[in-house]
Amino acid sequence: MDIKEFIDKFAEMLEIEDVESLTPETEFRDLDEWSSISVMEFIALADDVYGKQIGDVHIKPCQTIQDLYNLVKA
Repeated sequence: MDIKEFIDKFAEMLEIEDVESLTPETEFRDLDEWSSISVMEFIALADDVYGKQIGDVHIKPCQTIQDLYNLVKA
């Protein structure tokens, strides 16, 4: 899966309709849709789609959507 497909899944998870507004450089914590529940949803997404076991401690240093993508692709 490339970054575009990741952004599509990320937008779907957060129920963001304007996917084109998201780029790899988007700081996801600045999005109105991002919340503490989103952390749990992202952990589930990482496990279900990428088979990657991550925790909130892994998400904390991430700033951008690219950072999250790199996390699940590592």
